[in-house]
Amino acid sequence: MNDDQQGINKNYKVPELDVPSSYDIPSTAQAEIQSGRDGSNSIYWDDKSMYELTAEDVIGKRFASLEEATDFYKKYSKIMGFSVRIYDGRRDTNGAPIMKHWVCSREGERDKKYIEHTNRIREPRAITRVNCRAAFRVNLDKESKTWVARSFVPKHSHELAADFETQFLRSHRMVKDSDNALANSMQTVGIKTSQIMDFFVNQAGGYDNLGFGLKDLYNNLDNKRRSMILETDSEAALAYLNAKADMDPDFFCKYSIDEENRLANLFWADSIARLDYSYFGDVLAFDSTYKTNEYGKPLVILLGVNNHYATSYFGCAILTDETVETYTWVLKTFLCAMNNRKPISIVTDGDRAMRKAIKKVVPEARHRLCIWHLQRNAQSNVHKTPEFVTRFKDFLLGNYRPEEFEQLWQNMVEELGLQNNDWVKKIYSKRERWAEAFLRGHFFGGMCTTQRCEGMNAYMNRFLQRKLKLHEFVRQIDRALRRTRNNNLGHNFKTKHSIPMISTHLPSLEKHAAGVYTQKLFYKVRKQIYKEGQFILLSNVTLLDIQVYTLTRHLEAKKKWTVVYYLKEQHFECSCKKFESIGIPCPHLFCVMKHMHVSEIPASLINKRWTMDVKVYKQSLMPLESQSKDVLNNFRYGSLNAEFNEISFYASKSDAAYWKLKSHLAQLKSEIKELRTCDNGDTDRPCSAEKKARIVKDPLVVKTKGAPSTKFNKGVNTRKCGYCKQDGHTARKCPSKNGHVTSVDNFAGPLNSFTKFICTRNPQQFLNLFNCIGYRTPGVVSGLIQIIYAEQIRGSPIH
Repeated sequence: MNDDQQGINKNYKVPELDVPSSYDIPSTAQAEIQSGRDGSNSIYWDDKSMYELTAEDVIGKRFASLEEATDFYKKYSKIMGFSVRIYDGRRDTNGAPIMKHWVCSREGERDKKYIEHTNRIREPRAITRVNCRAAFRVNLDKESKTWVARSFVPKHSHELAADFETQFLRSHRMVKDSDNALANSMQTVGIKTSQIMDFFVNQAGGYDNLGFGLKDLYNNLDNKRRSMILETDSEAALAYLNAKADMDPDFFCKYSIDEENRLANLFWADSIARLDYSYFGDVLAFDSTYKTNEYGKPLVILLGVNNHYATSYFGCAILTDETVETYTWVLKTFLCAMNNRKPISIVTDGDRAMRKAIKKVVPEARHRLCIWHLQRNAQSNVHKTPEFVTRFKDFLLGNYRPEEFEQLWQNMVEELGLQNNDWVKKIYSKRERWAEAFLRGHFFGGMCTTQRCEGMNAYMNRFLQRKLKLHEFVRQIDRALRRTRNNNLGHNFKTKHSIPMISTHLPSLEKHAAGVYTQKLFYKVRKQIYKEGQFILLSNVTLLDIQVYTLTRHLEAKKKWTVVYYLKEQHFECSCKKFESIGIPCPHLFCVMKHMHVSEIPASLINKRWTMDVKVYKQSLMPLESQSKDVLNNFRYGSLNAEFNEISFYASKSDAAYWKLKSHLAQLKSEIKELRTCDNGDTDRPCSAEKKARIVKDPLVVKTKGAPSTKFNKGVNTRKCGYCKQDGHTARKCPSKNGHVTSVDNFAGPLNSFTKFICTRNPQQFLNLFNCIGYRTPGVVSGLIQIIYAEQIRGSPIH
């Protein structure tokens, strides 16, 4: 339900600035859009920037048609950063339009009866209308048959969207006819809708340049797309990561090889992941998943929780096995990428190798076992005593003191006769890693399971397939992350540009929370404010520089909680330890705040990691002038390709247009070829420079810890030579080789400092391999990969 459906104050009128009778109306206005070298659009109106337009500049201007006036205000609103809608329109007796009035989408306000409504079934939509008075109106001049601007209000009463946020503005999201035609063609050959979306994003150079979102495309397409599997190898995967490093100076990658020069372990993290960890790296969770690539290598995704209580990606690794040594390598490499900043809490599924690696690398971190896995194990190991499974959950999450836990556990074990059950004794010995009684007061950010890992693995599995080569594998992970991160941008946008409704009995505290926390966390804090009404303040005792408050719950007088307030430090502590464990104030603290007549949440009770201003996201793109000529060529290709998509759509609608375009293209083709030859005389020369290099071979298929699959694993793969692919020997003793392959130095650090990059020993074979990629879009990443390959084959060093 939008604001119109929830009730807009129809009595509110947008002010109109009419033109004085003595105003001299100038000739038809012209808007010009000029593209700057930095990729931005500078919009001018009669040689004046649209950022500086005033009412005097616009009122009285003439437009040749209503479409021209509409186009002007849409361009103006997009460059300024707001969405528009039609407020009013009038027609003459013949039904022809004579007036059109646009307003900012945040004009008006919600009726009070909808704000004060108490019997709500579900959470109301956040308020977006804030009485903004920005508007634009044109009237038809019947004598000159032109449209005259009669009203223009440029001032807004709210913050405008940034350039990269215009993609979320409703009036600027539209799938063009040309894009829709192309998407339908791609759908015809079986490409899924989400993959079509990624194609458009790649061509546009990012979500913010596209002009529509995934949901908009789904509204135009109903069928699914097919996946594209690319044949590639370890060198191609490393080349792709090297290309990413050239784009991203803070990109980190490290890999290891085995004695046969095969790729063993690979870890990478881009600048966004490293930045996210600097903000939200206090809690780390990781788990392994399988069946994501042709080699069966386990995939480990390291993640946490961000300020929107959404999953935050920190890094990714593919492993040769799941031993203590391998997990130790992963954790050490991860900490190296994160400037050796260690997490304070780690959540895993209880894998023994993971536990030993954590104890070895980050012994000071508090390790928590996933309660979901523990409950599942309880069902399978103590299934003959179902009552234990029910009561075990209470011990997992119960708010007990350690001594209470010990007594209640012993009573339960004796009552159910489980004194000799090996699993019960084993899990009891690990109680400090799973029982809330021992973990309470230690910050875990609300994570008590590896559900985020499982969810991320399930999400990644939508992009990954069992038969993917490594090059395709790393590309698909990037695709998945782009969508996830764009969703996080949407969370930021929603928090910045909407205001939650105030509905509790403590409106001042709730309003302050709404202005401090992100919306997701605000709703969690508001639940604690609601619960405050259940508690009763029993006593208030002052001891020197501290105040001790004792509380109880209505109808539960035996239960008591204690809140201590330190006067000098202005610091609160509650016996429930919710703030220390999760980072939000508990209802006991709100009860004390109410007693103290506090109107705002004290700073000591605001965990900065949950606030809306903890992280300011900025899209960083290299200026075009600082990029190589090859990268500029890719940008130009993308721009031209988009233009030709549109012109091809219109030309295909008639024979005359089709043949006219064909005629012009034939003439242009020869002219453009001549210009290309003059600019790059040796562009088409064959690359004949040979360059010997040591290669990183593809890994062998590994056996993981997961349950075996009888559907796919019908036999044991015979180990073959990595050089000639024959049985009976290894690459070290291959008779077909002229020499032995030596080890390659492991790369530790940003790939742009890699001095020994790996490429094929046969340049032409290398080109043929890369040419089979087929996904020839003008995206910067894929373009850079081609550039790097060409430079390697020509013998140019990569820095």
